[in-house]
Amino acid sequence: MKFEKVLYEVSEILHEEITDSKSNLFTQPEFKKISMSQWCYLEAIYALGSPTYTQLAEKLKYTKASVSISIKKLIDKGYVKKDKSPEDQRASIISLTEKGVLAVGQHIEAHLEFARNLQKYLSDEQVESLIEISEVIIKNFKR
Repeated sequence: MKFEKVLYEVSEILHEEITDSKSNLFTQPEFKKISMSQWCYLEAIYALGSPTYTQLAEKLKYTKASVSISIKKLIDKGYVKKDKSPEDQRASIISLTEKGVLAVGQHIEAHLEFARNLQKYLSDEQVESLIEISEVIIKNFKR
């Protein structure tokens, strides 16, 4: 029971701290109009490289119709672009524009800022232990 309680508390703290780290990002005028859902799309496109609509829908566990609607909005905002797939002209690939790469880079920086802040409170041994535990979590839970 102690494990679950501690892990629950840690997950709540992580969520709050990462949200706080992102708060400056979300108040910047150029990023204010990006919804949380759209940030998920931008991060997924970044992680996948240049996915097709199908690949993005599978990654996010959304329907292709939902993906299509959201991508249209991100295209209109200038964060992503759509091109024909060189392998299959019937398929389209989605990629980040320069503006999209900048947005995701700043989003990632917010996460890294949290990691740097956390590291201040840990010994070298604790950092190594946290890395080992995190690698187990990534290996077993990454989608």
